[in-house]
Amino acid sequence: MKCTTIEEALNNYKEVTHLYLKGEECKKAYTEEIEKFTNLKSLHFLPNIEEWSTFPEGFKKLELDVLHISGVRINELLGMKIKHLGIQLAHIDLVPLCKNFPDLEELTLAFGNAEFSIPKEIEQLTKLQKLSIKQGTLTNVADEIKNLTNLKSLELHGLGFEELPIQFATIPNVKEVTLKNFYMLTTLPEEIKNWKVLEKINFKFCFKGREEKSFEDELFIEDTPNTLPTAISGLKNLKEIRLEFCPIQNLDPIAELSHLEEIHITQAKLNTIDAVKNLINLKKLDVKNSYDLNNVDALSELINLEYLDISSSKITDLEPLHKLTKLEFLNIKGCTLDKSNFNVKNALLPLYNFENLKTVKSSHLTKEEWIERDKNEATKKKFSPEEIIAVLENKDSNLITIEEVLNSIGDMEFVFKVNKHDAYDSTLKIPVLDTIVTSYAEKLSEETLKKLISVSFADTGMADSYEVTTIVIREFIKRKSVAGQNHVVNAFINCMKYYDAGHRYFGSTVHDQLIDNFLPQFEIESLAKLILSVGNGIKHPEYGDGICELYAPAFSRMKEDNTYEAEIVSDFTNFIFENVDESIILDIIDDVLEEDISNDTREVIVKIKNIASRTHKALKSESASDFEIMLKDVLNGDLPSYLFNDYDLERSFENFNIQELSFDLLHKVFDYTFFAKSYRTLNNLNKVLFSLNREKLTTYLEDISEDNEEVTQMLIKILDYKVSTTEKKYIDKDAYESFALEFKYKLQGKSKEDIARELAEKKEAELKKAAAKNQNNKLKEAFQQSLANGDNSIFISESKKVISEELLNDYSFDMSNFTTKLLINSLMRGDFNSAKNVFLNFTENLLPVVGMSHKTDDVASNAIVLAIMAKDKEVESLVFEKLLPKDFKAKDVSNEVLAFNLSCYYAKNEKKEDMLDMIKQSLNLGKQAKQFQTDSDFELYWQDQDFIEVLEA
Repeated sequence: MKCTTIEEALNNYKEVTHLYLKGEECKKAYTEEIEKFTNLKSLHFLPNIEEWSTFPEGFKKLELDVLHISGVRINELLGMKIKHLGIQLAHIDLVPLCKNFPDLEELTLAFGNAEFSIPKEIEQLTKLQKLSIKQGTLTNVADEIKNLTNLKSLELHGLGFEELPIQFATIPNVKEVTLKNFYMLTTLPEEIKNWKVLEKINFKFCFKGREEKSFEDELFIEDTPNTLPTAISGLKNLKEIRLEFCPIQNLDPIAELSHLEEIHITQAKLNTIDAVKNLINLKKLDVKNSYDLNNVDALSELINLEYLDISSSKITDLEPLHKLTKLEFLNIKGCTLDKSNFNVKNALLPLYNFENLKTVKSSHLTKEEWIERDKNEATKKKFSPEEIIAVLENKDSNLITIEEVLNSIGDMEFVFKVNKHDAYDSTLKIPVLDTIVTSYAEKLSEETLKKLISVSFADTGMADSYEVTTIVIREFIKRKSVAGQNHVVNAFINCMKYYDAGHRYFGSTVHDQLIDNFLPQFEIESLAKLILSVGNGIKHPEYGDGICELYAPAFSRMKEDNTYEAEIVSDFTNFIFENVDESIILDIIDDVLEEDISNDTREVIVKIKNIASRTHKALKSESASDFEIMLKDVLNGDLPSYLFNDYDLERSFENFNIQELSFDLLHKVFDYTFFAKSYRTLNNLNKVLFSLNREKLTTYLEDISEDNEEVTQMLIKILDYKVSTTEKKYIDKDAYESFALEFKYKLQGKSKEDIARELAEKKEAELKKAAAKNQNNKLKEAFQQSLANGDNSIFISESKKVISEELLNDYSFDMSNFTTKLLINSLMRGDFNSAKNVFLNFTENLLPVVGMSHKTDDVASNAIVLAIMAKDKEVESLVFEKLLPKDFKAKDVSNEVLAFNLSCYYAKNEKKEDMLDMIKQSLNLGKQAKQFQTDSDFELYWQDQDFIEVLEA
């Protein structure tokens, strides 16, 4: 069982096997009850990085196999028998680690920004099977690393070198190597051929020219790609290679690695995969996002291939795969050929009889379509572009042959050598095709006509506009073919997949002609299908594509067939009221009423028009009376029943009537009615209420509350609540608050002079409060930025700015607290210069202005650590001169961490008497004797009798 809190773990102490503690939760682990976790095998102990942490004694008594820690020194862990250890700390003392943990099988080290080296003692980890080193700058690797004969896995992440240290290539039995974030890596040493049993090698964000970039900058694609290092050709037993986000253009060095079974390449710059053509044992090839790759000819003989991902490439032809009958998975999403259902099916024909191919990933082919494919299609005669054109040009061609070639057209541009973008704002004419389809339109089968739609009207960005599409649509209209018209509607909806509403040409493209001419002539089933499938954005007459114009012919056709009447009326009403603040919307209602529609429908539409007109007038007016009329429509339920029920207005307003209207009720209208569906509508409502008609609204509310103390008090309470909770994004909050306060004071019987004075005082207090908050926020933001990226200059600059202004807050605690955390952060990163800078800023600039607080002891405590680690006498002097009392005694120290660190300082400087006194005080404050017996700062005194007596006292 895995737990993430101490409470959860204690409640399940017999079952818990994995415990993951982070941040503040770590502080709860310092309890003897931890010893109950007798079955615990894996622990992550990750306290806040701003603090040094001791390791809870209870965990040391458990038989842990796996331990991951941060902010805890090695000496805290001595005596534990751990198999898997992960440490995140700038200065990891590797020598005692190698000497004292002989049972380690897995080791993960993260050094932050610190420099480090791998000592010769590494050879003592004789059982080590996996070594991961992350972050930091590697300066040296001991030759003895070659003696790690049991090491099977090596992971190196961002260690700052341009060439892989040769010593790593001497590890004899490594089977898997991972290199990540080596942006300037240029080559690999020839010595890697010594990895004779290496089976897997992984690269991520590697090789010269690669910079750390975000997806917003570019898709990790380099302008000047590189060649895969030639040394890889020496890895004769390699079975798997992975390259992720590496600027590699070709794979030549792997051409003779005959044992390769898997190749994974993501977001490279591949323009050829010719190097794999002889890798007959290859089972898995993943080259997704290889945007320049335009053919798979090299795969034609790889008969053992089971998995192929060529998504987001320029592949147009799958014919080279026709022998690869062991294929089980194929991903062609985003390929050049993946642009329509017909095009995909046509490209897949060579693979139709592959029994093992269960999964085909495509944007235009469903899983069901692939499973239910007609395998006989693969045997149908295929025509080349030249053969297709020859048949179409031959006046003696018979209908059967013509249908065969029309059904074999795949890519229009490829077959007819045209560029579809030449159509611009009209249709692209292909005379040889248009003429034959026009001549035989009445005779062509419906399936052939539907296939012509599939191949000519498929671009998901609405870029297809061929004349032949209009010829076929006219024929479907003439035949009154619902199936054919539904096929056109489905194609139209698919074409809008990546199309942004409001960008039609308003010319004579297929898109334009469909909306303006063809769709109004469709049968009601097909027309309703379209209207109900598209959103209000594309329906809009100005910023959309004007599909709202189809409501009128739809209502007209429903006079004879009212199957879809309820759905269309509901959709129409929703569209009208979402845009009810726009005058043009009322014109759309008039267009519908001009049609020959049923009496029942007309009655509903007229009612919608009346309510919409009153609502529109209220939104555009400055008169509270206009708003009241509109509000009555809502409160009285004077709406079509489907709309009324849809928004549950009856339940919301059953206890109200217009005579009891209050300020609160006005807001309930916003919360519960259809007006809240439109931001523009909501915004306009608030303008009416809070900005444009303040006096009339005040009068209106006064009339409600006149001579009624209960209503008056209710309104005052509501006003207070609404001012404090209403979000500024919904209203002009300044105008709202001003109005609300004035009205509140008026209800309380205050004079205009009293109101003006109190408003001014309130405003001044708010401005001062806002300024203080802003000042504090800027300081806190600067601290957080420095903490995140290790650049203390951001905080230093802002803190100087704050103390140079009027101090609007008491900063004695904050300045000490922020300085302490930045000190710890820099120490953990191994950045002593940054640590010193933030400390000097505190002592020289901040302390004289903001003064001391109890948190100043923490600054002193960590500055002592800095002085010891960096051997910095200046820091040492400043601690004693400015942060500690003059001639202070050990008993004067009340901070246990400061007492412990001072003990370390005295020990390192061989001031024995002072050290012993401070150790006594540390013990009095709660430190454990074992901490002094294991910390290497006290190593000189471990056999000293006086030292021992103090600890045993």
